Amino acid sequence: MRILFASGPAPIGTIVCSQHGDERFGITVFERLLRDTQRRQYLHLILANEEAIERNTRYIATDLNRSYPGSLTGSLEEQMAYALLPVAQSTRIVLDIHTTTANIQMVPIVANLSDEVKQMLAHTSSSEVALIAPAMASHSLIGNVRAGISLEFNEHYATTEAAYDDVLRVIDGVIEHRTLSPRTRNIFTITGGIPVDVVIPDHARDYEFIPELGVYPFLLHERAYATHYHALAATSVETVVI
Repeated sequence: MRILFASGPAPIGTIVCSQHGDERFGITVFERLLRDTQRRQYLHLILANEEAIERNTRYIATDLNRSYPGSLTGSLEEQMAYALLPVAQSTRIVLDIHTTTANIQMVPIVANLSDEVKQMLAHTSSSEVALIAPAMASHSLIGNVRAGISLEFNEHYATTEAAYDDVLRVIDGVIEHRTLSPRTRNIFTITGGIPVDVVIPDHARDYEFIPELGVYPFLLHERAYATHYHALAATSVETVVI
């Protein structure tokens, strides 16, 4: 794991890249921000699971983003979480970079809707937001910091310049205290998953209600969930102006 501290005296945010080693966009974000001397004044940069990156696998022993708050004597990823978390908790905001095989462009995932989280959400392009219920969020990075967002990018969209611009828009919005006109967002509360032994309709799509199951699928056909779930499941949606 590489932890590079902000070059300036008053860091604002922590950018966490590649908690999952097979999500390569995190490496791109880390390397590009590393060369960005202006923004580096305000940001701690973390390239999280280098061992998994080298093997191009999601994790080595346990999923890092399910290993918080970590343990000094736990699995490799639990030890990483234990070392990483105090750095992330030392700054006002945390931005966590991920990719998915699901057919979405980019969606922010949050563990709460505090004012600081809403400030970050205001600078995202997505009309959909996933709010992870407390029981699920408790072992994730964003569930253990004051104000954190995971940005989940489709793996193909993540190869475009527009995806990197999405990251910078959030960073610059917070650093420069930019104010934007509020817009309507659909907040989907994620409480579990749709098990693989459940039959889902062929027409199922992310964010579209499945009456037979009473849920809205989220990250449908994500490769990392395939052993257990068709998708994560939202049991409610609320329209909020952010």
